[in-house]
Amino acid sequence: MQFRTELNIPVATHPIDYTQTIWSLGSCFADTMGQKLVENKFQVINNPFGVIFNPVALFGLVEILEEGQRNPETLAQFIEQGLVQNTSEQWYHYQLHSSIHRNTAAQLKDFLITYLTDLHTKWQQSNWVLITLGTAWVYEHTVNQQVVANCHKMPATLFQKRLLTVEEILKAFGRIASFLSTKQVVITVSPVRHLKDTLPLNSVSKAVLRLACHQLTERYENIHYFPSYELLLDDLRDYRYYTDDLLHPYKLAQTYIW
Repeated sequence: MQFRTELNIPVATHPIDYTQTIWSLGSCFADTMGQKLVENKFQVINNPFGVIFNPVALFGLVEILEEGQRNPETLAQFIEQGLVQNTSEQWYHYQLHSSIHRNTAAQLKDFLITYLTDLHTKWQQSNWVLITLGTAWVYEHTVNQQVVANCHKMPATLFQKRLLTVEEILKAFGRIASFLSTKQVVITVSPVRHLKDTLPLNSVSKAVLRLACHQLTERYENIHYFPSYELLLDDLRDYRYYTDDLLHPYKLAQTYIW
């Protein structure tokens, strides 16, 4: 008698080993898995842009990582257009996590030019990229209609919330596909639920992400899907595997997925 549905994950055709460099990018679950890799002595660049939940913003950062080095004007324009100072009087960038900030706009500009240049060198040396997508709900700036990675507590009137389409996600990835062609990519959907979107709309969001992941694995031979989302919701399927907020996987679930 079986009391749960177990996922049988096939052995990878391209195993990861300790000689390779791995980037873990995306949502807070990317941080969790990246930290697991660090603890197990792998060579890891763990979420260097900070936590980024939506795929369009995340893929855009990979794009600027490459294009910005080819064209310094493109990099300078990217940095300038995203600068914002909120009520804390710190300077942030709309396409980066709030952990990346400075006291003045000039300090942040100088830091980002150096930081992104250094990251580009490390990016070129990487062998694997682990991408964890968190949500298809995005905030679009009403002035330039650009999807942002983080609103940095700016007034809600500056943004419009909307749902990405699968086509938008595929198009955004298409712009970075060539930058990933020499790497192996593992893509997954975060099992963390976004309750602020309501559970029904969280399900819609995850469905969009899951379909996009499927389409990407169909189009690109070097992209492999890992079922983090399914392991928690379909395999474990029990609230004892969640933390007290009933949204994030508990340590036991993290270890099981790992």
